[in-house]
Amino acid sequence: MSAATVESKSVEAAAYAGFLDALGGIATAVLAIIGLTGFDPTGMAAIATIVFGAALLIQGGTILSEYVQVAALAPLSAADTAGGEGVPAMFLAGAGGVGLGVLA
Repeated sequence: MSAATVESKSVEAAAYAGFLDALGGIATAVLAIIGLTGFDPTGMAAIATIVFGAALLIQGGTILSEYVQVAALAPLSAADTAGGEGVPAMFLAGAGGVGLGVLA
């Protein structure tokens, strides 16, 4: 019974994080378009970079939490865990985007 509760909560959390990823992408595109129209292009580019970096961090956290839940249910061998190198790169790219956006 607890497995069904955990599964439904994780699906809801994944859907919520997916919504935040999509919202971050849409906000980045809108800010970039506003900057291209000539309204404070430097400021809009900096804000768009911060928003996109935050969206990458949220997506990385979502992927990591889903991976942990799957790994807890079925222990994986060393060969199965080889595909997880992209998550740290996503965190680094997101943190770098937020940092560079703040510096800009």
